[in-house]
Amino acid sequence: MNATHVPDSDVIQTVQELIAYTCAMELEAANHYQELADQMEVHNNLEVAELFRKFSDLSNQLKEHYISSSKGVELPDIVPWDYRFECIELLRSDNTSDVHYLMTPYHAVELALRCKKRLVEFFLHLSENHHDEDTRQTAKDFKEEQAKHISILVQWLAEYPEPDEDWREDQDPPTLQE
Repeated sequence: MNATHVPDSDVIQTVQELIAYTCAMELEAANHYQELADQMEVHNNLEVAELFRKFSDLSNQLKEHYISSSKGVELPDIVPWDYRFECIELLRSDNTSDVHYLMTPYHAVELALRCKKRLVEFFLHLSENHHDEDTRQTAKDFKEEQAKHISILVQWLAEYPEPDEDWREDQDPPTLQE
């Protein structure tokens, strides 16, 4: 990703490409959240697993919403090996230390919130800088849709207590069987 943490948006030339990349990002997010949910379930962190499954469902719903917004226009097929910039990384966590088997619901919502904020920044960048008016307007619409989700996540975050600083300390840590 470039120095401003905004992917090179020049690869998006049309509204159809914007929709296709946005759908790919939401699909990647849904899959990533599902993987995180599975990992949390293995560690019997069921409340966080359920939140990650909810995030996965929401990403899938957004993807379907974006597809329906294309109004029957044929979208380019963008498969992972054809990604031309790091847009997908906007939906990944900042680093592997963001995910821990003892993470709390607060951490899960905070992680999702950071990812959504990066996506809003991406759409904002496109809405302000793209050469095509239709693409700028679509990016603005997508930014507003994602901003609604940010508001929801902020509300959810307020519902969970911020964990103590020692939340990672495990009195009964996992051990490897020999």
